[in-house]
Amino acid sequence: MIKYKKGFFALLIVLAFISSLIILSGRIREEKINRTVNFSMDYNSLVDLCREEGISTDDALKVMKESGITSIAFQEITLDRLHGQGELQWMTGSQLEGLLNLTRSPDEMGDFKINSSGIYVLNCSPQIRKTILDNARLLVGKDMVKEINIPSISSQSSENPGDSVPALEIRGNAKEIPFMGLGVDRFEINKVNRMGFKVVLRPENHKNLSKKEIRSYLEELGKIPSTTCIIFGGTNEALGYPLNLDATVKGLKASGLSFGDIEAPNIRAKQKGATYIAQRMIDRVVRVQSISPLYLAKMKPENAIDIFRLGVRERNIRLLYLRPYPTGIDGKSVLETNAIYFTNLKKEIEKYGFKTGKASRFPDRKPSMLLVIFISLGTAGLFLLFLEQFYHDRGYVAAVVLIIAVLFPAVLIATGKLHWAQKLIGLTLGVLFPVYAISAFFEEMEFIQTENKLSKVLAYSLSMFLKISLITILGGLMLGALFSSTQFMLSVDVVRGVKVLLFLPPILCVLIYYIRGSNRRQTFTALMKTPLYIWQVVVLGILGALGLVYMMRSGNVNSTMASSSERQLRVMMEELMWVRPRFKDFMIGHPALILVWARSYMHNYAGMGILVIFAAVGQADIMDTFAHVHTPLFISLVRIVNGMILGAVIGTLAVVAYWFARKMAK
Repeated sequence: MIKYKKGFFALLIVLAFISSLIILSGRIREEKINRTVNFSMDYNSLVDLCREEGISTDDALKVMKESGITSIAFQEITLDRLHGQGELQWMTGSQLEGLLNLTRSPDEMGDFKINSSGIYVLNCSPQIRKTILDNARLLVGKDMVKEINIPSISSQSSENPGDSVPALEIRGNAKEIPFMGLGVDRFEINKVNRMGFKVVLRPENHKNLSKKEIRSYLEELGKIPSTTCIIFGGTNEALGYPLNLDATVKGLKASGLSFGDIEAPNIRAKQKGATYIAQRMIDRVVRVQSISPLYLAKMKPENAIDIFRLGVRERNIRLLYLRPYPTGIDGKSVLETNAIYFTNLKKEIEKYGFKTGKASRFPDRKPSMLLVIFISLGTAGLFLLFLEQFYHDRGYVAAVVLIIAVLFPAVLIATGKLHWAQKLIGLTLGVLFPVYAISAFFEEMEFIQTENKLSKVLAYSLSMFLKISLITILGGLMLGALFSSTQFMLSVDVVRGVKVLLFLPPILCVLIYYIRGSNRRQTFTALMKTPLYIWQVVVLGILGALGLVYMMRSGNVNSTMASSSERQLRVMMEELMWVRPRFKDFMIGHPALILVWARSYMHNYAGMGILVIFAAVGQADIMDTFAHVHTPLFISLVRIVNGMILGAVIGTLAVVAYWFARKMAK
């Protein structure tokens, strides 16, 4: 065992890699199938636009249909919004009482009684009145809503003292009722159905509903023809939050509809209760992306298209919640502007192999216990190989580590905690691979013979860059396989510890570099005794600031720190290279790694520790790329390869520049 232990540890890594390929083959197959995107238009935004521009809603819908819109999203109606559209009139009981006192005598009022704390709805069509009545009975309460006839308050009422008009009386909080959601308008929904659109519904949270009423409400919504998806609207809460979310889950499952999980820039902005619901019906989840009206008004259509394209290609977004531009652009009418916008958006996603229609969903898939255990054993094998650099174990430590590597995931998975096994094993694996890939070759620096030919320096440094990067990619594929559960692919759950994964490898690599120093290279003890000059403090301060920016702009969420010029550069690189590589890979990490080995080949070790830190940044970022499981695997691989190619070019130029600078300095 002692004699062949390194080979045994390597075999465990190979078995883990084979297990990873099995998992990844299934993931790739699902990512290829899941290619249908729903273009959903916000109906309220469209209606507001048509009112302001004097355009027929039917005409606008026809244009939207021709431009690629596949569904219409309906929010719940409110009395205040319908009043603003001129569809009805509402007033409080005290307001109505005041008007009637001015226009009607007590004899004309008869037995009519006014509830001063209620809300009265009048002057609306029978269709709207029926919609409000049916919805309010469910959402406010059967006993709180009733149809009544009230004395007319028109200017001619005195000529016809017996006249009355139909109205609705809604009892409750008069300050809240006009602004609360009162269900969806089925008459408008039927109209868009007849025009060939699918429907997305946006019910609000009604905290007064019981569990049974929540289930019934969602089941009724599921019966509305052509409805495909539920995206909760209103306040930033899911229906049933906080106490009745289980009823919401049951109601959604019974409805047969998809659940639209809105992408948020961070966890705090996430819709309350949405994650709880999504985790319990993962095979029904559809990722939703939108741009708020405020931001949309500030950007050109091509910028919005870029944002949506990236969401579809790189973050498994399958429902685009679209709002129209409120004004015409470049001398075009509002309808022409939006028709061009949506048509170009459709062409852009079709260019990358997607199609429009009902949003496709990922099945609920996760790696099996056996394959996770194999990956855990591979991680343990790598840890033991790493340990061999410092401590030659006789087999006792190895036995304990391997037993833990089997029992730890087995117990967690058996108790329904697969996601914890994935996160803890993944964090260990994600840190170990880049550290081992770099540190395992430090010993080779002691045997390098000085070479005076630039071609050989370049060949050696590039070959070392390739070896180290391939080892890291091997670990990255294992990491990507480990997290290939639908809940991670849809960001319902996220890979924790990404900051640790990015920050720890550079620290560990530079520590190991000095700990394993020699006569050629400075040792850690000698480094600690070295005087520190003011310029070095300044340099360390600058590096610390860069490190802070590096940490803030890295992670598993969308960055909002990129400037407009940087976003334009990203788009340009994507057009040129199909997938944009990461800047810190090809501009910092990979060139630094190539320089480390080029300078080692020239026996020039001064300030090497700083280069080792930057070199480790590139390798850690490879692991981080695979940790973005919501990005399709093929996209991640192309991003890494593109980064390596550009990094090799920039690194080669850096070595050449350093070589001639050294020659000139002699």
